[in-house]
Amino acid sequence: MENCLDTFRTYIQVIGEKLKIVGLDVDENNDCYLAFDGKFFVKCSLNAEKEQLSLLAYIGTLPEDKGCFYRGLLESCHFWNDTAGANVSLDPADGTLLLVQYCDMNMVDSDAFYNILEKFVNAMEHWATKRIEEWMALTDDEAETSSSTIAGPSGSGGVPGMMMFGA
Repeated sequence: MENCLDTFRTYIQVIGEKLKIVGLDVDENNDCYLAFDGKFFVKCSLNAEKEQLSLLAYIGTLPEDKGCFYRGLLESCHFWNDTAGANVSLDPADGTLLLVQYCDMNMVDSDAFYNILEKFVNAMEHWATKRIEEWMALTDDEAETSSSTIAGPSGSGGVPGMMMFGA
């Protein structure tokens, strides 16, 4: 790719046009920060050396009772069923939960990047408002009695009513 930064800037400008944000651009670190509904934030970044784009969003903190949470998290991330192709990770520095996604610039154009961002934002909202709240609301007793619900009939995975992306 001749000039990754110029291409990334073009992608960001297309996003700005579609979202009606005038003058959207990247900063000196090749990052662009987007806010949705004033409460959901996405960092779009470029690693020019690797010709790789990344999306990153804070989605919560690790709950005290981790057993049920970890089980649900692992089931939700199985083949990216509940993450729209992104990954949920734990920041080792402060224990925050992040949704992250990487894209090879050689594999996307501006429209594809916009679609990836849209799915990422939907997954972020879903995780930040639904999945984490569901698991954090479970107590040890509820976790034990609901383990069959979490596994679902025939091991289908997921919490009832969970939103499935891209399936």
